[in-house]
Amino acid sequence: MKLSVIALLLIGFIISCSPTDTLTEDTETGTTTADDVAPSWYNSSVTSQADSAAFTGYALAIAADSSEAHQLSMELATENLKFSIDKFAEEVRKSLADEGMSDYESSGFIINLRNSVRNIEFSNPDETVEHVQENNTHKIYSRVSYSREDAVNRLRSSINNDTFIEAMSR
Repeated sequence: MKLSVIALLLIGFIISCSPTDTLTEDTETGTTTADDVAPSWYNSSVTSQADSAAFTGYALAIAADSSEAHQLSMELATENLKFSIDKFAEEVRKSLADEGMSDYESSGFIINLRNSVRNIEFSNPDETVEHVQENNTHKIYSRVSYSREDAVNRLRSSINNDTFIEAMSR
């Protein structure tokens, strides 16, 4: 009996919480997404990439103030660029360690490598910025690229390891 009463109360509660209108699918086509207005070189699922020629970081910042959005977007793109360089440097380090070079497994080398990449200062990176204004917001898309050769040269003095630098240059 108790179970029947509880079941009836539960069913009544569920029914009272359900919508009275028929659910319909919203077919509005007038909405836009960030990718609809983004430049062709921007992909929201890619924040950084590397190839044989360069490292690249991408970012999008949205703010009411265009200069704030610009500054944030450039900072994020630069951090993503550093991530791309760091990822590549780690792949090189791991490859050398796997070849039996124990120097590249030491915590001292790894910390020095991470700090070197984090503190890298770029001179004249290739910067592309696109500004889209919608209502009262500013969307700033940015791409910052740095050649592989220049990145390796920037790291050369702080890492001070010819074998590693040569491996990064290949």
